[in-house]
Amino acid sequence: MRRILIAALVMAGTLVPAIGLPPAAHAADSEGVRIRLLEAPVELRDDPRARTYVVDHLQPGDEISRRIEVANFTDAPTQVALYAAGAIITRGTFRGLEGREANELSEWTTVTPSSVDLAPGEAAEATVAVDIPRKVFGGERYGVVWAELPGSQSQSGVTTVNRVGIRMYLSVGGPKEPPSDFTVDELVARRADAGNPIVSATVTNTGERALDLQGELVLTKGPGGLGAGPFPADVGTTIGPGDTAPVDVALDDSLPNGPWTVRVTLRSGNLERKVRGEITFPTAGAAAPVTVQPAGPTWWLWALLGLLALLLLGVLWWLLARRRRRHAEDSEADTAQPAARPQAADLTLRR
Repeated sequence: MRRILIAALVMAGTLVPAIGLPPAAHAADSEGVRIRLLEAPVELRDDPRARTYVVDHLQPGDEISRRIEVANFTDAPTQVALYAAGAIITRGTFRGLEGREANELSEWTTVTPSSVDLAPGEAAEATVAVDIPRKVFGGERYGVVWAELPGSQSQSGVTTVNRVGIRMYLSVGGPKEPPSDFTVDELVARRADAGNPIVSATVTNTGERALDLQGELVLTKGPGGLGAGPFPADVGTTIGPGDTAPVDVALDDSLPNGPWTVRVTLRSGNLERKVRGEITFPTAGAAAPVTVQPAGPTWWLWALLGLLALLLLGVLWWLLARRRRRHAEDSEADTAQPAARPQAADLTLRR
């Protein structure tokens, strides 16, 4: 089954020495070789992850394809190899496997052409096709579409390979996509070895799809009424289904220890969670974990909304009752109106 696609023009990265796979980089104006996704499924057009990575839910026997673009921002002609390889999620990190090590997803994936020759400033398109076998177990698979430069060898004989890639998150199963969800369980205020304050949010993936988390933190009600933020969360935390991992937010060195009211907003794609808690930074090390509460509207706001709703219902009831009363009065007036007297006959005596 072919999937309908829309243009997405979102860059996935530029070439850097890669051991793992970093999140999407925004470096369109930097030197290097860039690879980016050019289209995404129509049904996922509002999901920012699907515009950066190959994200989809498929059934056994389905086929999909994605157009990608590779561009040369170096000052020299270069040949770029294009291929798919396996990936895993471990300890909150998405990692491409070493070299061209394969897994199920990469074996189902074909990149055409397998290499492109690019002059300086030149770009070329390629197609990533995925063909799911008809007999396959359900679950989510991970892979990477890599763009790789020829390796360079040092004097000591060590070969360095530079590559960058587009992540692949493909779920296989029934017609309905598995749910995505997560909880923020607790917050830990700590100080790094350098002394700067950090807040770690412990996140559990309670859904059936991987999560790429980002977000921000805001501090309020600090010493003397101080507030600070927002501070962005460290980018690059990926949590597999059923796993738990921390999401760190580095703060300003000049902040006092507290106490503070902290509000944390985390999101993966269109999924978002907001929590709040009370923290105090230790002089060194880590403080005890603190529990969190949903950071939605407070009770008085809900009470105000409820009062406004009751007021609106009262106004509507009054208008309806008034309309019915007028209708009844008009009906009674029509019934009580006296009948018209018959006109006297025009009698004329004739002689």
